[in-house]
Amino acid sequence: MGLTAAWRCAASRHDEALAKNGPLNSMQGLGLGLAKLFAGAAPMLRDPAEGIQALVDETCSFWNITGCSVGVNFNGSEVLASFGVLDKDGGAAVGADSLFQIGSTTKAFTGMAILQRVAKGELDLDVPVVEYLPEFRVNSSCSGGLTLRDLLSHRTGMPRHDMLWAELLPPNRSQESRRDAVRRFPSLALDKPVRYRSEYNNLMVMTAGLIAGLGHEDGWEGLVAEKILRPLNMTDTWLHEADLDSDARSRFATPYLQDDTIPELLHTELIGPAGSIVSSATELLKWLKAHMDQLNGKTPLVDAATATELLHANSVFGLLNPFFGTYTVTWWFEQLTSEIYLLHHGGNTNGFTSSNVVVLQADQRIFGGGASPMFPLAGFSILTNQDSSIAPLMLTLQITSLLAKLPLISNLNQLQWEAMAPTRTAEAEAFREFEQRIRDGEKQPSNFTTTQLEGVYEDSGYGQLAVASLAVGALTLAPNGQDPHPLVHLWFDTFGMKSSPTAPLSPSTVLPFTFVGVCGGLAARMEAVLEPTVPAIVFERVQTAAVV
Repeated sequence: MGLTAAWRCAASRHDEALAKNGPLNSMQGLGLGLAKLFAGAAPMLRDPAEGIQALVDETCSFWNITGCSVGVNFNGSEVLASFGVLDKDGGAAVGADSLFQIGSTTKAFTGMAILQRVAKGELDLDVPVVEYLPEFRVNSSCSGGLTLRDLLSHRTGMPRHDMLWAELLPPNRSQESRRDAVRRFPSLALDKPVRYRSEYNNLMVMTAGLIAGLGHEDGWEGLVAEKILRPLNMTDTWLHEADLDSDARSRFATPYLQDDTIPELLHTELIGPAGSIVSSATELLKWLKAHMDQLNGKTPLVDAATATELLHANSVFGLLNPFFGTYTVTWWFEQLTSEIYLLHHGGNTNGFTSSNVVVLQADQRIFGGGASPMFPLAGFSILTNQDSSIAPLMLTLQITSLLAKLPLISNLNQLQWEAMAPTRTAEAEAFREFEQRIRDGEKQPSNFTTTQLEGVYEDSGYGQLAVASLAVGALTLAPNGQDPHPLVHLWFDTFGMKSSPTAPLSPSTVLPFTFVGVCGGLAARMEAVLEPTVPAIVFERVQTAAVV
């Protein structure tokens, strides 16, 4: 797998990036807050179908999107809009049935599967996880009290540790492989106390999915297929990209990075419940329509009482709205204006960015027997084959404004581009510094010979790294029995694991490891910053020579 996603912790550092670079926060730096965001001269009053296509065309062109598919449910009708192509090299035009990885929007499927079992009395959101999965622990004395609600609301205190599943563990979807990952949790450092604040974590949602699938012959995959996809007739939604048949493969979009290169797909098999689904705008409208029905008192997936968990704030976790943003059971639930709220989630994997949204209006019948305090105004899905794109967020605000008749400022895309200038400058400077370190490293040899570096190194959480030489001066690194990656010298005793033999040296394709030991002897350990919010991970030597 490419290191691009792992470095960015792909399956949705996207969402937290929006919290930092999104228009509400960024525009505050320009003196624009919520009030001025919706301070246009007048609301857009265009025909929904015509207006949505125009917004998609304008926004996708502005942000240089390769392909985009949008599906909207509004006033009982469906509107479909598309832009661009599946593949830049003579690919077909994007359509309503084009398939995209949907990344972290998968989490809501896991949350619903949990709620279905809660409704049957088979699970309880507030019972300690250890009652369902005895081996579950995190590195805290409070670990035993963590519940499914904590796991699904990102409040366990554990940071992402995405490198564990994205790069170092084999991409295996079996329940035992997921249990093996869970057994590593006690060795993974926390960076906050349990329930102190939200800490987005894919591994915890994977664990919740593992628990949801207990007792089902096919685990999480079988449960979601049987209890969600089939009842909603989502016959063209795939739980893993590897499962696509030939017809689906022909409609699957080619992923693109920001520089228009094609990355290797992110291997999401192990982390499946947190981010592996492949679907289309047409299919996801069925999913969003079911949520709109649930909030209208109907019960397509779960009883009405249990469905209230969709709007039950479990943690303060502002994304679009830093002041009135919350996280429920695998959804963000945020106030946009005095009357308009969004139930939403974004997703990002290598070369794909997506967003699912239900627009809610405060129900004036709240004291008059209404089915829900929120009335579902619309639901829409935005899918792109562009990496870490801001376009889905821009379209979320624009489409919501169009349908809710909000006077959104007209130059939103341009303002967002200008607001992101400091981030672009910082990223460019970081890349220049990395390139300079590489150039300097040509005159900074290692204190160790390749023979002194060879061996097996181990961390109880991240597992084993086998360092071996294939030729004089050439090293490889194989994580946990997987295929070896080239390990190239960067500077002094720091070497980089490359994503592929032909990949250029850059921060997105090279993962640095530093060897430590007594000069003239064997390297005693390897150190690497695999999770930026905790100290470097230390792999101690456990074997002299690696077996390749």
